[in-house]
Amino acid sequence: MSDTEEIYWDEKKGIITLNTPRTQAVLGKAGDGVISLSAVKFHISTPFVSLILTSLDNESLAQSSHLLLAAVARSENAGTIYNPSRTLLRTSGTSPILMEPVLGQASLTLGGRPLPQVFALDPRGNRVGEIPVEESHGALEIPLRGAHAYEILFGEKA
Repeated sequence: MSDTEEIYWDEKKGIITLNTPRTQAVLGKAGDGVISLSAVKFHISTPFVSLILTSLDNESLAQSSHLLLAAVARSENAGTIYNPSRTLLRTSGTSPILMEPVLGQASLTLGGRPLPQVFALDPRGNRVGEIPVEESHGALEIPLRGAHAYEILFGEKA
């Protein structure tokens, strides 16, 4: 654990969490479990993930009107070759980068705010579709269906 207790490494589980007012993240072996941080809870079925929720307007996650959720699982260049135990890189491969989607759900504490609009983003940050969200017990339920980034907008409709 860091001095500020904002970064925690669970070596036995293989998970690192970041829990700050403006950014919260889980990195590592999170599959088939629930990871709870102060503003978000991740229910993940993908074995290995990098999930990062961050405020884009410099407000805390609880007050922000514009959030980004980055969601990436295992990734590597096409044609990458490792040794059988995957501990030694033999060939680094070339583009394109192959990325496994993250499947599961993110539950974001709403704090009395109305439901936001949530958009799936393409690799360039362009909106490719609106994601239907629901409220359950004071939390925003965002289904993670394979996009690598999600834009979350509270307040003004996009």
